[in-house]
Amino acid sequence: MIMYAYLARRCYVLLFLTIFFGGCDLAGASEDGAVAFTADQPSYTAGSTAQLHLENRSDDTFRVGSLCALRLYREVLGSWKAVWQQQGCLTVVIEVEPGARQTFQPVVPEDATPGTYRYELGSAVSNTFTIDAP
Repeated sequence: MIMYAYLARRCYVLLFLTIFFGGCDLAGASEDGAVAFTADQPSYTAGSTAQLHLENRSDDTFRVGSLCALRLYREVLGSWKAVWQQQGCLTVVIEVEPGARQTFQPVVPEDATPGTYRYELGSAVSNTFTIDAP
């Protein structure tokens, strides 16, 4: 009985850690085009709302563990620098069926410096776009 309680406790801890730490990534994303992550405009104004589309072009369901992993990157001297990360998010699993699309609407930071940007959600990387001053 003691051994059973010990193993059960370990399983719960492992499950919690898997959900907590593994829940902020994109499962099923690939570099072969099976997942498309796109910003709907070539340019946004600081403080405006972006529309991001996550489309499953594969035959398998994939899931987004959480929008906690959503980050905005700015191109600086040929490399990408994280300048913003989603805050105050819930770890809610979002499943995207084959052929389906999910839309997210983050607010572009008001203090964003004009330049070239992209969003990343786990391993999914959006197309590039510019942010202009308000």
